[in-house]
Amino acid sequence: MKINWFTRKWNRLVGVISKWYQERKTQINWLRYWRDARQRHHDLYVFLYRQHDGKLDDKDMVEYKLAKAREDTGEVKPLPENATTPFG
Repeated sequence: MKINWFTRKWNRLVGVISKWYQERKTQINWLRYWRDARQRHHDLYVFLYRQHDGKLDDKDMVEYKLAKAREDTGEVKPLPENATTPFG
């Protein structure tokens, strides 16, 4: 059976759209992953800062400043004042 010209073009178009859709889903999943990772990082270091009354070692203080900078720019949500753990 011969496949006509239209069928080949249609199949190629469907293949291109399917590939684009899968790539887009992958991009969205990575963006969600990194957004959630930034939020977890922020929550952890803000929680540690509060638990130790602002006394962190140098390495942790750098991470805390990065977390606060992300909060100030709106990349992450602030940790609630009454949080009992850093992760929910």
